[in-house]
Amino acid sequence: MYNIRAKKQLSQNFIMDPRLLNRIAKKSGDLEGKHVVEVGPGPGGITRAILGQGAWRCTVIEKDPRFLESLKFINHASGNRLDIHMGDVLTFNMEKLFPEHLRKSW
Repeated sequence: MYNIRAKKQLSQNFIMDPRLLNRIAKKSGDLEGKHVVEVGPGPGGITRAILGQGAWRCTVIEKDPRFLESLKFINHASGNRLDIHMGDVLTFNMEKLFPEHLRKSW
């Protein structure tokens, strides 16, 4: 679809069936008004389903720069409800990822 092949070294697998993606998002529970973090969104299939389920905001952390344009497109189509961060989640500083009113202590 995006003319991008999955990279084995990044353990990439792409699900492109929107019905299956919606079923996966629904299994997350009620997303209405929630702020969701997605690691490794790739071309954004599950991201679209999460936003379609009514998430207030979705923050994604993607390592592969090949997906930046498709994620920007989803952001625009969703009314700027997508926060895109490029980087490796293993070294990503998540300290200020959420607004203060959403932070909870562990």
